[in-house]
Amino acid sequence: MPSIETAAPQLLVADLDASLAFYATRLGFTTDFVYEAFYASVSRDGVPNELVGRGAPILEPLGERPWGMVDFYVEDPDGYILCFAERAAAGGD
Repeated sequence: MPSIETAAPQLLVADLDASLAFYATRLGFTTDFVYEAFYASVSRDGVPNELVGRGAPILEPLGERPWGMVDFYVEDPDGYILCFAERAAAGGD
């Protein structure tokens, strides 16, 4: 039976070129590939707080949450709200 080991959300966008430009310029992602005119992948290592300087529309600033995560929220041009998160260091380090 097929299974998925890791998750990579797929978002339907109105304008692929505009979305790729947003993810590159505002969020610092690199385009991995573009398939025809409707499908693409972006990625990046680390997500430092430099996004504010890039003009990214931050909805919730970087912070440690009571549920043990460090995260922040960004809204993309299609209105998707993206949460970038990782587990907080044990002991608040």
